Amino acid sequence: MSLPLNVCVLCNKGEYERLLPLEGNEDHNISALVVSKIGTNKLDLVDSVVFNCTTCGNIQTFVKGIENT
Repeated sequence: MSLPLNVCVLCNKGEYERLLPLEGNEDHNISALVVSKIGTNKLDLVDSVVFNCTTCGNIQTFVKGIENT
C-alpha cells in the first residue's frame, strides 16, 4: 500500500512505517477502523492499515485502496 503522506503530520520530520504485531502474532495484521452511521447502532469495518512515525511515534490509520491524488 502506498501512503497518502510522505512525512509525519505531527512532528513533520519522521516517516511512517507499518505497525507490526507483537511477537507471537507475526501472522496477523493490525487494522483498526470502525465506521458507524450517525444516529444508529450500525457498525461497519473498513479495510485499513496502521502506521507509526519513526521519529515521534505518532500512529495513523489509512484506508486501503485510497490513493493520493
